[in-house]
Amino acid sequence: MPNLVGSTLGAHHILKQIGSGGMSTVYIAYQPGLERLVALKVLPETYTQNPKALERFAREARIIARLEHPNIIPIYDFVREGGIAYLTMRYVQAGTVKEILRSSGPLSLTDAAKIVGDIASALDHAHAHGIIHRDVKPANILVDKEGRAYLTDFGIAKLTEGAMDLTGTGTPGTPAYMAPEQTLDQPLTTQADVYTLGVTLFEMITGRRPFGGQSSMATALMHVNSPAPSPREFNPALPEALDAVLQKALAKDPNERYATAGELAGAVAVVVNAANLSGEAGAAPSQPLRELATDAAADKHGEEVTDEVVNQVRRWELSARRKRLFQWLPWVVGSAVVLGLIIGLSRALTEAAQVRVAAEQTGTAVATLQGLLADAETALASGAGPGVEETARVAQTQLAAIGIALSATNTPTLTPTPTRTPVPSATPTATPTRRPTITFIPTATFTPTTALSFVPGVVPTAGPDEAGVVSGQVIFRSAPAPGATVILRQASTGAIYGTAATDANGEFVFQGVGVGSWVINATTSDGLTSMFYSSSNEPELKCDYFAGRASTTLTFASLKQGTAHIQICLVRIGGFEITAPAAGSIFPGLIISWTPVEGAANYDLTVQDITDPLKPPLSEDFLTQTSFDYTKKLGGDPTLSGHCYQIRVVAHSGSGPIATTITQACRQ
Repeated sequence: MPNLVGSTLGAHHILKQIGSGGMSTVYIAYQPGLERLVALKVLPETYTQNPKALERFAREARIIARLEHPNIIPIYDFVREGGIAYLTMRYVQAGTVKEILRSSGPLSLTDAAKIVGDIASALDHAHAHGIIHRDVKPANILVDKEGRAYLTDFGIAKLTEGAMDLTGTGTPGTPAYMAPEQTLDQPLTTQADVYTLGVTLFEMITGRRPFGGQSSMATALMHVNSPAPSPREFNPALPEALDAVLQKALAKDPNERYATAGELAGAVAVVVNAANLSGEAGAAPSQPLRELATDAAADKHGEEVTDEVVNQVRRWELSARRKRLFQWLPWVVGSAVVLGLIIGLSRALTEAAQVRVAAEQTGTAVATLQGLLADAETALASGAGPGVEETARVAQTQLAAIGIALSATNTPTLTPTPTRTPVPSATPTATPTRRPTITFIPTATFTPTTALSFVPGVVPTAGPDEAGVVSGQVIFRSAPAPGATVILRQASTGAIYGTAATDANGEFVFQGVGVGSWVINATTSDGLTSMFYSSSNEPELKCDYFAGRASTTLTFASLKQGTAHIQICLVRIGGFEITAPAAGSIFPGLIISWTPVEGAANYDLTVQDITDPLKPPLSEDFLTQTSFDYTKKLGGDPTLSGHCYQIRVVAHSGSGPIATTITQACRQ
């Protein structure tokens, strides 16, 4: 679905996307009526046409609405608006336990016990209301800056009173955490959540899950058939008493587990207290939970409504009004032009009619005067008296006033004689001229002085303030990379929009970027290439998204973008090598080793079946050694005859990637 940042849903102005998954996208939004920030969980438009998916989404709203607990994020509303359905929930500035583990490694037993206690309290509350969560895992646990944990995502929760299962075909849940009975699609009890909470505890204190197969199904079956390993295999500093707690929590038979999540939390607390007294609390991270949670939440949007938020919303509203004006402006201008032309034409026609009437009246008057003048001249020629002479003079004067030029020849002048001697009859020697032909020249009609073109539906091109700005920083080994070359291309054509060289702080900027999808990448003259990214409007970022390729894609869905800020982390391609298995070799089992990288604190390892690329990859994080034996971990050879595998190793420093290399090997 398109990115909704900058748009409005109901009374909510969407500020930023803060998460996404297969079933929903989560945004932070400003609700001006109540002056608060909220989280909007939006169902993709494709799912709103699926009655089962839509009912599942609505059911989550009803389930959470039944639960009022300090460790469960409350829901405010469920809304269907047009083709979009969304939940309005409380917004908490918090990171997930998954993010904390990814950035800092395993937690101390004390901190893990604190999280287990909070989540167990939330689960017991849900269980008391007949609700089984079915998907407890680090990604569904938020920890705020005070170290308080919250249980989220009740999207696949089950009502124990027998409500219809609306999750579609297959078993709902996450295979790496699911209880055996959940995998086998057997009736579930609240002990299923006790099991997943136990798996989550195991991962929090060891940095890894108890089971990991070459596929999701293989992992799920290991939960069914394989005994749970001891956490002390991966963290020897943990107290021995914790083994018994986890063995009970991860029992295959639900009846052998703790009766409630609270009982599990209580058992963990007993172990922690005893270990603290004996000094056997397990290896602790360099930071306590509050500091870890604060760091994880640092790049999240704050919970308070600031002037910056209000001003941003005002700018968006102004932009929306301006955009609506631009959309209607061609029609308004066109209508005004058409109306002006109609008025001008009407005036011209009116004036022409008036001129024609005046001309007709003038022509009639001229003809009458010319007739009077001709008659008078004839009478004078016949010896008429002074009255006729006066008539002729008046006619001549009026014709001259109208502008008609007369040409009369031999117009007699009568001289009276003092005597009354009879005047002989005069023979006229001059005849009146023909009446002149009147040529009608109308006054000038209205002619527009400016040519205007009008194309309905064409929106004027946006000005600079209506286009996107892509800015960011290029870094290597957590330090700015000055002089790096950053290239922005159009995704559809590959055409280069612009090339920028980073400044002394490794920063770059592209302005005037329009709507569409844009591909961005960075390189340096000494062979470094971009491969890790983070994208946000916040200035403090972490390169936690590994693309596995040199470029990533940004999509602008609307003209008004504000600032899209992206952090690009460089890595060196190569510089070390995978020594086993050798490239192209036929290998039994899967034992991988590689040469060490200077400055590396840990390594990530990924193995992908390229013969069957739909299979989930095998992956390990935070490896401190330069080898890993998947055959030992999985209790057998995970490779398949006739399949080829791509193996990638990424070396990390204390706070960022350094280098990556890949190889391929096949097995007969």
